[in-house]
Amino acid sequence: MITTTIATSIQHGNYKHMRHNVDRWSRCIERNWALICKAIGISIHEGVIINWRPIRGRVKGTYCSANKVINMDSRKFDNTHDMMDTLGHELTHYKQYNDGVLDQEWSDKTSKWLCVWNGKRYKQASTYNSYFNRPWEVEARKGGSKVLAAYSQQIRTLREKRKTSIFSQKA
Repeated sequence: MITTTIATSIQHGNYKHMRHNVDRWSRCIERNWALICKAIGISIHEGVIINWRPIRGRVKGTYCSANKVINMDSRKFDNTHDMMDTLGHELTHYKQYNDGVLDQEWSDKTSKWLCVWNGKRYKQASTYNSYFNRPWEVEARKGGSKVLAAYSQQIRTLREKRKTSIFSQKA
């Protein structure tokens, strides 16, 4: 089960211009939810919340493990494929936390949060490359690719069916 929420700033404030894309991409996600869940390996009945809101910086999406919410910024996507890739990435993080392979732990020693991946503790990344190569990020990028591949295959299949349908009507 998917729940979509929209930030007040998009509904009534400075970001009303984002509403069109939010509505369009929300419908796309709803229509393809079963396909997306199958690609990631989660149940369609999982209680996933997607919150559409502006996010600072270049980040397109985030997953907040504290409240189990995927945040997405509709301004940042070039197209639907880009959005599906990001959603797959963030859903993979959702799955990682739910499966218990990824967690966070407070370190009194450093007064910082540590990521815990399969029992191994990781300090916060100090460079983009060290962040990019973290095992949970590598897996999340693969999850994004799986969702994108499944969605792209479905689009190709629908196009082929339409072509076949058009040709059979002319005959």
